[in-house]
Amino acid sequence: ENGNYKAAVEYADEALTQASTAGVSHKFALPWVMKADAYYRMKQYAKAKTNYDIALEIDPDDSVTWCHLGNIQAFEGRRALALSAFDSAIRADPDNAFAWNNKGVVFNSLQWPEEAHACFARAVMIDPSNFDAQINLARVAARLGRSEEAVKHFQAALTIKPDSKDAATGLHKEFLKGMCNDQIKGWEQL
Repeated sequence: ENGNYKAAVEYADEALTQASTAGVSHKFALPWVMKADAYYRMKQYAKAKTNYDIALEIDPDDSVTWCHLGNIQAFEGRRALALSAFDSAIRADPDNAFAWNNKGVVFNSLQWPEEAHACFARAVMIDPSNFDAQINLARVAARLGRSEEAVKHFQAALTIKPDSKDAATGLHKEFLKGMCNDQIKGWEQL
């Protein structure tokens, strides 16, 4: 929590040594996850992945660990493996809004906006206070031409983070787009 990841790795190693001495290192995933989390935050993804893999052998239903593993796969450009990891996270916990959001991010990177939209919408349904899911849903809705929906989610994102320049800029663009569309409709009616 305080950013001393090197010490976190050392404490996790000590916990693993004690668990091994007691003959239970293969029964508790937590020390492996703690060590992996520290490596993850240090952006030492290969080491993090190794430790997450061990943790998932012990506890294959750890949704958060699957999410971290999916993020690593996505960072490394392995989008199919990332999607598979996020699917595993969702199977372990269908209400994991972060897994749904991150799966949407991968779909968005693949230029599959409808699939991304569905994932972001599910994340927002589960956790309306998830800023990333709200702004991602707003952006993909805007890209799909769903301006009213985009405005709603940009506004929700601004409610969560009032100082967000991304949300304010997106809302402003959708407002201007709406004004232009209204003007076009007016000219068409003439």
